[in-house]
Amino acid sequence: MSERILYDLVASRPEHRFSPFCFRVKLALAHKGLGYRSELVRFTEKPKLAFSEQPLVPVLVEADGSVISDSFRIMQELEKRYPQAPLITPGDHSLAFVRAWTDRSLLGAIFKVVAPKIHDVLDGEDKAYFQSSREQFLGTTLEALAKDEAKYRAVLNATVEPLRGLLAKQDCVSGDQVGAADVLILACMLWAEGVLGGPVFPDDDPISAWRGRMAPWVEKTMAMAGQPDPCASALTAA
Repeated sequence: MSERILYDLVASRPEHRFSPFCFRVKLALAHKGLGYRSELVRFTEKPKLAFSEQPLVPVLVEADGSVISDSFRIMQELEKRYPQAPLITPGDHSLAFVRAWTDRSLLGAIFKVVAPKIHDVLDGEDKAYFQSSREQFLGTTLEALAKDEAKYRAVLNATVEPLRGLLAKQDCVSGDQVGAADVLILACMLWAEGVLGGPVFPDDDPISAWRGRMAPWVEKTMAMAGQPDPCASALTAA
């Protein structure tokens, strides 16, 4: 094998790639300037991942044939193999908190806003699988989520208030320069933007200002992945 391959979640159309976990890896690869080829996987194409001995994307296959799954473990492995442009600072114990908050609070708050819209961009077996599995997980219907979207947007707004306060005082989540914490949160933003088709928060929000500062990184990430950036025109206009 002579190329790096990223197995990435896709909806019914190739431009609809919205996994926040895959975005983590794409952001890290772009930051380090590591090229790759995308292998697109739909929800019901889990047999494509059988070689990785687990059913979830992302899966990264390195040029030497190494197979790595789990987004954070992939990020850690990339740090070991390619120390240029580091994202993970040794001894940064705050990263564990950011990761826990992202995985347990932010992802859940965003999902209740975007889940009905993800369902809208799926078809066939993927559509039925997504609805059945997510409604079982959530204990409610996608229709009910859509009906109460305003409520769930308010929950999301409250969830990010600590992040908003942090970004009002510093340029990046990680401090003066981007780091793994920025990857984790920016990946969530790209997930939401891709499904919603535009910005998540108002222009005057500190989170939107941070997102604007991340625009060159996002542009490089999307170009390498062959994806459109749903916020590119809005950020350019701003």
